[in-house]
Amino acid sequence: MAHVHSVKELNSRWKVFLEQEYQKEAHAGIREYYESYGAKVPACGITPEQEWMRDARALYL
Repeated sequence: MAHVHSVKELNSRWKVFLEQEYQKEAHAGIREYYESYGAKVPACGITPEQEWMRDARALYL
């Protein structure tokens, strides 16, 4: 991996990592949460992106 030379570059790399990797990988914590309530979880798991899109509640600021 190449060195980061600025905060702007670091932020850009962080955004790419979040959007292309982290949000698209199944997370054990999400599985554990649902299983603790007795809910079945797909064998492939649930990604943070899927969980976010599942929740249809409006955000109020």
